[in-house]
Amino acid sequence: MTVRSALAVGRRVADQAGLDARARRANLAGAFVVRVRSRDLLTGRAVLLVDDVLTTGATLAEAARVLRVAGVNVRAAAVVAATRRRRPAIGPGSGEDRPS
Repeated sequence: MTVRSALAVGRRVADQAGLDARARRANLAGAFVVRVRSRDLLTGRAVLLVDDVLTTGATLAEAARVLRVAGVNVRAAAVVAATRRRRPAIGPGSGEDRPS
């Protein structure tokens, strides 16, 4: 197994603390770039994407998107720790509607 830091931050992003899931996705959209050497090594290969902490999943989702666009086969993702959800997920994609 080879461990590689395949992504770099290509533009400045805001601190994620205090941002909700939608704001985190917007903050990270287009923020990552695949390092040239990693692109050459990983294109067409299956990889496991690893992140340190899962809060909303925005970082993993954007990282996986950028890698896939570069031709990397992201097979799975793993995290070391996850934050506790402060309230139940409500809204689009959760199966429930937000109360009025």
